[in-house]
Amino acid sequence: MSIKHTHHQAHTHHGHHHLKNDAGLPAILDLLEDTAVEMDDVIRSLEKSETLSTLVRTEAESVVKASVFTREVKSLKHAVALLGLNRLHALLVAQKTLQDQEFHRSA
Repeated sequence: MSIKHTHHQAHTHHGHHHLKNDAGLPAILDLLEDTAVEMDDVIRSLEKSETLSTLVRTEAESVVKASVFTREVKSLKHAVALLGLNRLHALLVAQKTLQDQEFHRSA
């Protein structure tokens, strides 16, 4: 659907390039599963995808609303810090599962 179908995404050659806005999702999951991961790398990868940035911030906002300390989520970095790696990983795994299902349904 998207006009930006350039072939620089060809390097994701394990069937993920059909997700039009999230070539980064499997890569981010790989990052999160690496124990030596740098948070900045994760955040930088998330920032490349508006879908994922929004997803993470929305999730962080719901966490903040449920907490005693009402703070606003100021940035993606703040959102990631609020969620923590485990929560972030679970969120992205769920998102990927969702997308895979959508793809199979439309295929």
